[in-house]
Amino acid sequence: MFVGIGAGVLALYLLGDGNHREGAAEPAADATQCRVTVNADVLNVRAAPTMDAPIVGKFTKDAETDADTLVENGFRRLADERWAANEYLTPKAGHDCGS
Repeated sequence: MFVGIGAGVLALYLLGDGNHREGAAEPAADATQCRVTVNADVLNVRAAPTMDAPIVGKFTKDAETDADTLVENGFRRLADERWAANEYLTPKAGHDCGS
């Protein structure tokens, strides 16, 4: 009997609610949170909103990511205090990314 219960609990854990993201500390974003699509072939992600800030990552064309409404010096703030050039980010329909 305990084996059956354990298997059921394991199945629920593995299937979850479809919103699990590896390493995520927050629940999945709702449809109104800012989400953007990259429209450059390769987009550098920087540690600060300046061109001379260190590159801390890269996105390729059509990648999607959560973002903030804050745009500073032409850079949009992404998660974990990372920044990317706003001109290469297109807000997804139905998401509030400010102006």
